[in-house]
Amino acid sequence: MTKKDLEMNLFHQEIKTNRLKLNKFSLEDASIVCKILSDGEIANTTKNMPYPYDESMATEWIAQHKARLNQGE
Repeated sequence: MTKKDLEMNLFHQEIKTNRLKLNKFSLEDASIVCKILSDGEIANTTKNMPYPYDESMATEWIAQHKARLNQGE
């Protein structure tokens, strides 16, 4: 297994504590991502986030994760 393979495996692991659970995004998360990023207060404090943010943007962003990680981004 290469170093990059190890990094990919680490990136895709779920992190779970008694109070927190973090896992990778899935396309099913697009609607909640859209809801959060469509909040004007969040948009005002985020430098590179388009506003208004629609669900197709969230879907596209989530769909790009694996490819971008493979490219080292």
